[in-house]
Parts: sequence; C-alpha cells; structure tokens
Amino acid sequence: MTQKPTAELSRREAILSAALPLFLENGYEKTSVRMIANKVGCEVGLVYYYFSTKDDVFENALALYFENQEKALTEITEKTKKDASLFLEALFTYFEKEAPAFAKTFNENVHWTIRFAVRTKFVELVRPHMEEVVSILASDSRMPYAVAVTAKTASDMLVGAALESENGYFAKNKEELHRILSHILGLDRASGRRREIPSFLL
Repeated sequence: MTQKPTAELSRREAILSAALPLFLENGYEKTSVRMIANKVGCEVGLVYYYFSTKDDVFENALALYFENQEKALTEITEKTKKDASLFLEALFTYFEKEAPAFAKTFNENVHWTIRFAVRTKFVELVRPHMEEVVSILASDSRMPYAVAVTAKTASDMLVGAALESENGYFAKNKEELHRILSHILGLDRASGRRREIPSFLL
C-alpha cells in the first residue's frame, strides 16, 4: 500500500483534530461539515476529498484520538499476556494514569450521544486485548464464564470506570474495581493463581 505524502496526511489529521472538539461540544447532529471546514480554514470540498460522509469524519476522529491508547494496550498485552495478574496490574496502572485526561476530555458537558459513541469505541479497543488474555487463561484451566462474555464484561467495566466524569473516580475505586475484575477472571490477586469464583458471584 502506497503511503500518502506527509502534507496530505497533515491536512487529513488537521481536519480530524478540528472535528473532534466540535463533536464533543455540539453533539453529532449539530456539528456540520461546514463547521469543521471553517475551523480548519478550508473549503467543504476538501473535507469531502478525504472523507465520504460526516460519519466517516467522526469515526476517523475517534480512531485518531484512540491511536495512542491502541499502541499502549498492544504493548501491555504483548508484555504481560501470559500472566493475567500482571496484565491486570498493567491495565490498572495505565487507566489510573489516563483516567483524569479521559474525564477532562469526555466530561459531563459532552453530548450524551458522543459519550455513548466514545464508550462503545473504547470498549471495542480494549476487548480484543482482554479476550486474548482470557483465551490464554481458558487454555490453562476451566474458565468460570465463556471467554467472549468474560472479555466483554471486563472491558465494559474497566472502560466505564475510566470514562467516569466524577473527579478521581478511577483512583478512588481502583481497589474495589480490581477485586471485582479479579473475580470475573477467576484470579487470586495475591498469588496470581487460578481459583474458583465465589458462589455469591455466580
């Protein structure tokens, strides 16, 4: 695949960088392609040169925002996937560090449709990494729940806590969140060994 020239990539990224704050502030419906073009200082036609629809702009703007998160998650998974306890510890360290920035960017003033789309996108980002680790766990011993369900539930919970707009929510509830996720994965937090899920959680 031929890579686009740097100047062309810069124009494309400039459009996406301008678009996301507008979507966050105004919501999807009230953000127009013309508004995005005006913020960039270009013609509407240039936006449509790079993107077929407004939805295409939105999806790519989110993908650009989450690009660094994808790189970080991939690195965490590659380094720790053979030890689910280490994976969980690394995830919590990462999310605790990033949660304040998420809360600031996706705060309660952001339109609910955008918050929903962001959460959905973020879960889609985390889920394959979680599923890879859960699959390794399942190959070693009996999982209490189906791999796909476990990975989806764990990803939903982690992302929901990380995107919580309440100041310091993730840090304040980290221990409890870790304990619950350890139960979902069937892990003993202290030793990292597999154990049965307590009956009261079944």
